[in-house]
Amino acid sequence: MQNDNFNPNDDQLKRYRVVSPQNPLISPFAAAFLGVFGVMLLYFIGGGLLTIAITGLDFEKADKNALRLLQIASQILFLLAPALILAKVIYQDVGFILKFRLPAVREILFFILALALLMPLFQYYVELQSYLIHNLAENSSTIKSLKEALDLLDKSLSGSYEIFLKSNSIFELSFVAVVIAVTPALCEEVLFRGFIQSSFQFRLSPFKSALITGLLFALIHFNPYGLLPLIFLGVFLGYSYYRSGTIFIPMILHFTNNFVSLIFYYFLEDNSLIETQVSPPTEDLSIIISLFVGFSLAFGLIILFINNQYSKNTGGADDLSEM
Repeated sequence: MQNDNFNPNDDQLKRYRVVSPQNPLISPFAAAFLGVFGVMLLYFIGGGLLTIAITGLDFEKADKNALRLLQIASQILFLLAPALILAKVIYQDVGFILKFRLPAVREILFFILALALLMPLFQYYVELQSYLIHNLAENSSTIKSLKEALDLLDKSLSGSYEIFLKSNSIFELSFVAVVIAVTPALCEEVLFRGFIQSSFQFRLSPFKSALITGLLFALIHFNPYGLLPLIFLGVFLGYSYYRSGTIFIPMILHFTNNFVSLIFYYFLEDNSLIETQVSPPTEDLSIIISLFVGFSLAFGLIILFINNQYSKNTGGADDLSEM
């Protein structure tokens, strides 16, 4: 029953302040950076300690399935759970912040079509990047030394990553798909797009929020040669989250990207999933440039089409310039 005689003063209002998405417990900027640095630090330290405690320091001799289970557990315990807890404590309405809305099938298909154009675009970008770095390294000892250091880092990371990928049966391959595609799509999207990007959007434009989140998303993957494609992928995932108004679209896209890469790795012997080491282009440079430009134009057109469809649904008030 409402107490009509209750007239709180300013101090009481501060003490009993109602927490809501519009009135968060702390600044949205602080919440975003807490998600970036606090949760990621927890993930790397907590996941590392958990792995060492169970498998020891000799990862190469550790049971592969145990490492896979640890990877799943680390992402759930140290990425997904903290993101949900922070969303609940800081904003109260988790569904509002993370945008739990089931998308229509046509929405999913449009964004998957855009991703289908983006994936070969990344491949040809890496080819162009390889050509540029390879030629610069031949004419500069400084760049050559930097390239050799990055190659060594890339090879080390690839070797560690390959432990998760080796499988001898369809069942084991399915397990790998859960580790590589399902778990990151769920956990990383809830943290990055759901919590961090939503927090930034309280103070920044959707474009700046998606750009900053995409940059942070790329940096935590520690892929020296894949940094720009990962940034662009992160921004695209952020765009899909903002445009669709649901966390499930970037989850589906993240899963699709990783799963398709996994299938290519197993059945087409495409190693781009685990390594991006610089090497001379495998095709004629003019062909690579033509394909890169062609896929860029096609991707741009489908994004304009998607943007136009959402603008129609909102009466034209919401356009790409807001990104």
